[in-house]
Amino acid sequence: FYLNLAMDSIEYWTSCWRMVINCNKNKTEIICFNCYDHAGVPTSFNLGGKTIQLTDQTRVLGVILDSKLTFKQHSKYVYNNLVYRWVCMSRYANRNWGMNQAVLVRVAKTILFSTLFYGSIIWMKNSNMTDINKLWYRVSKA
Repeated sequence: FYLNLAMDSIEYWTSCWRMVINCNKNKTEIICFNCYDHAGVPTSFNLGGKTIQLTDQTRVLGVILDSKLTFKQHSKYVYNNLVYRWVCMSRYANRNWGMNQAVLVRVAKTILFSTLFYGSIIWMKNSNMTDINKLWYRVSKA
């Protein structure tokens, strides 16, 4: 009852201000954080004749939020992004040719740290950092 009332008031407010809500997937989603009783939450909502789906994870400003706020999917995303960036960087350096060590360390810190520390205050915990720590050890030894 209250959810329908809230949706009706949002619909009324958007129509008064002539706003259009983009109800496409990944634009408008509903996520229930730490919800233990999923039976009480409907899987879809109607807003102005358009359907908004309930999701288990969504991406907000580049950080993947899941319904239990564990950030496991985001740490996998960061790990894969770091591996890709490291592979791209390692094409330009070798022991016998390419950038010298000081330049390579500076470039690695700039490229990898910017990816690693974006939003890290939210998602970086010991449980999410095991694979990333192993990758950083490999990078520092190379």
